[in-house]
Amino acid sequence: MIILFSLLGILLFIEASTSIARYSAIERLNLSSGLILQNALSIFSRSVMAFFMPILGYMADENNLIYFNLEIIITCLLILVTSLYIPIIFFNKINEYYGYLLDNIISSGSFFKKIEKIEKIEKTQTKKKKQTKFLLSLKIITTLAYIPFYISWPLTIMMISIYNDNRAFILGLTSILNGINTIVITLYIDPKLIYLSKYKNIAKNIYWSQLNIRLSSLIVACTILLFIYYYNF
Repeated sequence: MIILFSLLGILLFIEASTSIARYSAIERLNLSSGLILQNALSIFSRSVMAFFMPILGYMADENNLIYFNLEIIITCLLILVTSLYIPIIFFNKINEYYGYLLDNIISSGSFFKKIEKIEKIEKTQTKKKKQTKFLLSLKIITTLAYIPFYISWPLTIMMISIYNDNRAFILGLTSILNGINTIVITLYIDPKLIYLSKYKNIAKNIYWSQLNIRLSSLIVACTILLFIYYYNF
């Protein structure tokens, strides 16, 4: 179970770090390179999922998910929370490394070719008070959109442990929760983020806040999961 949630934690970390990739791209005034790096990170996360799904399926088939107690679920949820704290705590280090990859992409078209270090563009301050309400609504919608995403797999594991005979049906339900997140992110949030990217300083603050938003969504999701556990176990 710990291995399973550790893999899930890695997935959440990779997904959250895509905001840092876009942040680095804005520093270099090259949003397209940020999208390329984001896609590369998505491919890596899918590779991790290739290990996650067989392990989950095996544990479900062997009925190894029925031994679910409060200590285990708290430990597993702490693993997930930690996975989103890491990109916040090590933001500068990750930003520096992603910046190195972006510099390689911009100058040579390769992720790993060594190039001379490019100085970061100096930050400029831009205040848009009239956008305060819009930015607040964007944060709220983003927070709500990520709750189904973060709750989907832990909830799936918990539900399989309760209704093991219906594991195939329960596994199928994850696509609905993940689909809600994908639809909102793709049709609403990403277009707004792309639009705001032209306001350099505002955009950088927004992509930094995306990490905190994800963490807030995960904490809400964990609270919901603990509530479900309390009334079902």
